Amino acid sequence: MPTALLNDVNIAYDDTGTGEAVVLVHGHPFNRSMWAPQIEAITQSRRRAALVLAETFTDAETASGRTDRMVTADDLVRNGMSRYGADTISKMVGPTTMINRPAVVEHVTTMMLATSPVGAAAALPGRALRREYATTLEALSIPALVVVGSDDEFTPVADAERMHHLIADCRLVVIEVRTVERAMSRFERRSAIHSSRCTGCHCHGYRSACA
Repeated sequence: MPTALLNDVNIAYDDTGTGEAVVLVHGHPFNRSMWAPQIEAITQSRRRAALVLAETFTDAETASGRTDRMVTADDLVRNGMSRYGADTISKMVGPTTMINRPAVVEHVTTMMLATSPVGAAAALPGRALRREYATTLEALSIPALVVVGSDDEFTPVADAERMHHLIADCRLVVIEVRTVERAMSRFERRSAIHSSRCTGCHCHGYRSACA
């Protein structure tokens, strides 16, 4: 397992395939195994400079959000990941997946429980200092793909639509689930990656709606 030492922190990573690099950064409090189903589609695709945005938004953190993050950090250090995982799993995956796709639920839960509570807590003060990114997206000069789940609690569709409108060359894909659970599925993910290029359009669904 390769690692890189960055700012005195040892970061583990996987390096697969050849050619131009495609960097996949997992969210909090997961690990890089969430991207495993994506690797096949990426290695079969023609690589290009682009940005994929999922499970994110443009706004700076609010005062109440900063307080909540610090409270959560303290709770993680005191009580570990179990309670956090139990409290948030229903936000990570939708109700249908909870019933019909136990393997996905198990994978998401396992990722959270395997995360170091101290490490998860250490990330939250940084997230509490989050600045706004609308101006950054407006200045973006490469193509972008914004992906969101239709019933995503963390990133509502309206937030994804705002990012889509801010970026000059952007495609929006709304998938009929939550983003985290679909990151570990195949058909919708492969369709979004392999579909034809859209420029400045407003595509809903995982198939390309325009040329």
